[in-house]
Amino acid sequence: MSKGPGRIERAIEAVLDAAPDNAFSVADLCREVYGVRHIEKKHRVAVKRAAKLIAARRKLAHLSSALPGAELIFYQPDRVLSYVMANVKASGDEQARHDALQLWYALRSGDAVGPVRELRARYRSVHPKTVNNLYAASNRLSARR
Repeated sequence: MSKGPGRIERAIEAVLDAAPDNAFSVADLCREVYGVRHIEKKHRVAVKRAAKLIAARRKLAHLSSALPGAELIFYQPDRVLSYVMANVKASGDEQARHDALQLWYALRSGDAVGPVRELRARYRSVHPKTVNNLYAASNRLSARR
């Protein structure tokens, strides 16, 4: 009989609650939970198992990375920025990932203003659909403020 969430599950939930608009790979979660620089297989296995239990309980979703190793990336599907960040982290194109992260931070802080066409021109390597999703998410965030 279970006695509730264990130490790893509680730590992962705390990380997810602290940054609801972000997405986390298994390696990100391992660094947060264990606080180690070198991640071993035992860390990945324990975190992946706990994250899948949390995903079932909290209705989280996950993607497989396009990079070698197909790392899992957990995100909150009801949060647009979290979904977009998961797609950015799952992308195999390093330049597109860098530009999308810069755009994500700019939109989140309110620095990226102007029509979506200008944003698409400035961040050419980012897929246009990703730019549109980020732009729509930032408009929803600014409407809430």
